[in-house]
Amino acid sequence: KIQTWYGFRILAVDGSKYSLPNTPDVFKAFGGQDNQFGRKLMALGSCLYDVYQGLVLDATLVHYSSSERDLAFGHLQHTSTNDLILYDRGYSAYWLALAHIIAKRDFCMRIRSNFNKQTIAFGKSSKRDAVIILDPSDEMIAHAKSKGLSIETVTVRLLKIKTTKGEYLLMTTLLDNTHYPRKDFAGLYHMRWQIEEAYKTQKCRFEVENFSGESVLSLQQDYHACMLNHVLTAISCYYAQGYINKHVSKRKLAYKINFSKAISSVKDVLVNALNDCLLDVDMRQSLQAISKNLTAIRSGRRFERVKVRCRRPMLRKGYRYA
Repeated sequence: KIQTWYGFRILAVDGSKYSLPNTPDVFKAFGGQDNQFGRKLMALGSCLYDVYQGLVLDATLVHYSSSERDLAFGHLQHTSTNDLILYDRGYSAYWLALAHIIAKRDFCMRIRSNFNKQTIAFGKSSKRDAVIILDPSDEMIAHAKSKGLSIETVTVRLLKIKTTKGEYLLMTTLLDNTHYPRKDFAGLYHMRWQIEEAYKTQKCRFEVENFSGESVLSLQQDYHACMLNHVLTAISCYYAQGYINKHVSKRKLAYKINFSKAISSVKDVLVNALNDCLLDVDMRQSLQAISKNLTAIRSGRRFERVKVRCRRPMLRKGYRYA
């Protein structure tokens, strides 16, 4: 059974920067930035992520200076009508909201209080929930037309969400305040954090930045191979969960599979699986091995974020010293 939120599949879109090997071809393809330490080559990656199932539905690696909003627009073609897409405030734009209206896709987006005159007035008012029709400026309309979008009425709902660290604004296409109460949107938007955790897993567990070569093609291959590996591990965890549900039903806490351990188990059978020579009994044994490594789910835990600079090697050891 696929978990949903009011019948919606919850998706999140976000981007992340990736460090690349320093070669002329890579710089030409992806670009980078110069600082006091020299030239640092980087690329921009963007993912469409299913936060409940832990699946990467679409991913792309492009030039460092590319627009995350444009990449989000490209992800729309991989969504369906029962999807609800989450965005942080870096994606707030009239033309992107219009694109969702035209595609008949629902979204929940954090916005800045000075997004336009209407949001400024809403922020200063005592209202905490309001439905408005966006009044775009001439510049916004021109920008939308440059994207090939036809101008339509954009009706959205503005929400004030209060947290322990302050208050922020959300904009969504879910207009019915009876069916979708405001109190539920804080938890909904918090689900977006799962894509941040997915990026951490890709960089720290899959070591996506530990590339196997220096060519542009090898970088693209390694990036998408990491996404495929992430998806296959998530699917394996989904099916392995069935092995443990009946064994933990009487425990006080709920349990989930340790994803880091699952990566190691799936890696052992990945090549055979992709070559279509994996026996059914081998897959069952793999799922049973995954199901033995569990992590208790303790709700309500909070920890301060600690920023740690981690300099990982840019190339795999065998390639660096060949």
